[in-house]
Amino acid sequence: MPDHRTTDLSVDLKTILRSDRTMKTGKEYQGVLRLNFRPVKMDGDFSIERYAVGVSNELLWALEGLVEK
Repeated sequence: MPDHRTTDLSVDLKTILRSDRTMKTGKEYQGVLRLNFRPVKMDGDFSIERYAVGVSNELLWALEGLVEK
């Protein structure tokens, strides 16, 4: 099975590690992602359903590359 460890992220990610001073390449870490959303303009065209679907899709796409099949 091929090993695809290349990850291209378009985010700045701050980590707080419990056991290591810095992250080690190839080592797996468990953790929690606290998500920050940009401000949303809630005008007459705002739809909570469309917003929720959009957030759900972005989370799926972001996590797709982090979880092994």
